[in-house]
Amino acid sequence: MALRVMTYNILEGGGERMPYIRDVIRGQSPDIVAIQEANDGDLIAALARDLEMRLIYGEANSAYSIAWLTTLPIHRSQNHRLPELRKTLLELEVEWEGQSLRLYNLHLAATPEAEDQRLKEIQAVLRVMGPAGGEPRLFVGDFNSISPNDRYMSDIQFPEEDVAFAERAYAQPRLVIPTVLDAGYVDVYRALNPEGAGYTTRTPTPVVRIDYIFASPALAARAVSCGRIEGSLPVYASDHLPVRADFE
Repeated sequence: MALRVMTYNILEGGGERMPYIRDVIRGQSPDIVAIQEANDGDLIAALARDLEMRLIYGEANSAYSIAWLTTLPIHRSQNHRLPELRKTLLELEVEWEGQSLRLYNLHLAATPEAEDQRLKEIQAVLRVMGPAGGEPRLFVGDFNSISPNDRYMSDIQFPEEDVAFAERAYAQPRLVIPTVLDAGYVDVYRALNPEGAGYTTRTPTPVVRIDYIFASPALAARAVSCGRIEGSLPVYASDHLPVRADFE
């Protein structure tokens, strides 16, 4: 049974951009969507109704809540508002192919210089989650961190402010993503796109890849595609491009 997953930072709750966000998601027909910056619970509930998807909402330790939307049967959920997190970790267990699929949605601390804080956060998160193991798992979200396998590919079309942001971001230590990889999770985009840039923010000219879909090894082996969703509509909808992965 095919599975389509998205992760999407919708920027400060979506606000008046919510129709664009809805249409971006609807155009992809996902089974599961992880939302970050789901700050307005009422707007997210309306989004779920419009998309005819079930909603699990996770209030955070700040205004930046997160959410899951899914068409799959839900077994259980848990919101892990760990003291180490500036936001939260939202766990969801759904049924897929007659078995449990465990999902984790995460939004780590922002600003390029906060990598030490993000490292503390990811260490706390992995104490809850444990290593990838053999069961099917997805670990997705806005990690605000750059992979050690990524490099900056400058473009003359990038505005000066975005170039400056990229230079700040790429100059920071890269601690978080190696920790996730060491726990056995596979970076699905990088596994399928060894040479791709895959920048996800800041629109309209993204310069860094900080939105990830990680999977346990057996599930990652079933991935057939993974990448950002491009076009004028996603650019209007948020400062992040959503990322989609397909499993067969």
